[in-house]
Amino acid sequence: MILLQSPSKYMLQILTTRLQNLDKGVELDCHWNEFGDVRYHIQGSMKNPNLLFLSVSLPAPPPETVSIGGLPPGAIDAIKSAYGAVAQILDPPRDGFSLTLKLNFSKLPPDEEEKHMSLLKIASVRELVLGAPLRVFLKHLGSRTAASDLDKIVALVHRPMESFFLIPQVDKATVVFPMRFKDSTDVVLATSFLQEFVDARRSAGLSNAPLCSWSTTPPQELKEVPSEALSANAGYVSFVIFPRHVEGRRLDRTVWSLSTFHAFVSYHVKCSEGFMHTRMRRRVESLIQVLDRARPDSEESKKSIKNRSFKRLSEGRSEQFQIIYFKVLEPFSELLLLVDSVYRKCTCKLYLIGLRFSLSTSHSSRSWIGSLLSFEMKSQQNGGKSSISSENSDKTTKTNKENTAALYRNEVDRGLDQ
Repeated sequence: MILLQSPSKYMLQILTTRLQNLDKGVELDCHWNEFGDVRYHIQGSMKNPNLLFLSVSLPAPPPETVSIGGLPPGAIDAIKSAYGAVAQILDPPRDGFSLTLKLNFSKLPPDEEEKHMSLLKIASVRELVLGAPLRVFLKHLGSRTAASDLDKIVALVHRPMESFFLIPQVDKATVVFPMRFKDSTDVVLATSFLQEFVDARRSAGLSNAPLCSWSTTPPQELKEVPSEALSANAGYVSFVIFPRHVEGRRLDRTVWSLSTFHAFVSYHVKCSEGFMHTRMRRRVESLIQVLDRARPDSEESKKSIKNRSFKRLSEGRSEQFQIIYFKVLEPFSELLLLVDSVYRKCTCKLYLIGLRFSLSTSHSSRSWIGSLLSFEMKSQQNGGKSSISSENSDKTTKTNKENTAALYRNEVDRGLDQ
């Protein structure tokens, strides 16, 4: 699992870049959202590069929560104690925002490490403001002192129109989260994730972690809370915090983890969806490959030199066999073509020699051959005339063919008599 970091990385990058380029005096105007519930706006001018205006829009509080001037109880005191002279709260804040801070970089400490720590605190303004009331109760738990609202249910805002509940006691504090998701797929994945999350707490390596439980019904401690505030479709998660969990530096980490628990679950639900979609795409691709391999190969026939047909190598045959074919059989095919051309030339020469010999033997044969040649010329002429006349009349074509056949028979009979 991945734990979300408290400082806003984007805000920290903007502040660091601005601090490193104070001499340039660049105009700055940036808007962004975080976790789907907090909206930021940071603005700076060229005239005063040391001044920045940071505005924060917090989630709309539900009716069961308590707010002071649009901020959770204790938020103003937490800002003053954490930022000191570096940040000044503007009253009223800018339109559309719950809080506006005027940051003065000239009031930062000269030491580089302390300066970086101050920027980290500014980038953690979400934890500082939304976690302010939770921090107050957990401080009393760590010091084992009685809080003013002991054994009373306290509703704390953590999402727009959604809250989680804190039940403070002297030796422990119980935190209950009604888990709500809009998408039905997210509900199924979140339910499975939370069940595994509770089971992981039972392992030996997490024996010192806060006690965790999940149920489909609200705990008995919340029976006095209105049903509208307890509406949930992914169950209820309860944590039991003991003093050892909020001692020293553990307090900040506990406050941040509890105030962003819903964002933590949503992050892993979306990661699970992305992982499953990737696996599904890979599975579909593998099945498509199996179907492609199961498709029969198309075989094409080709005529050889000897008018014998043979089949081409299909694409599915082995590559090694194809290499053997091109290296061994292709040269033989070229050799066969060469032999065939030589054979044809020799046949033509022998035919001409025999024809020349027959012409020199007798005058009668020469006259017979001459008559044949004259007959061919006549037949070509008559055939040409007949082909031209065929376009005009079918009867003329038939007559020419009969005349040509008669001439052919007469010439042949006369040649045989001689």
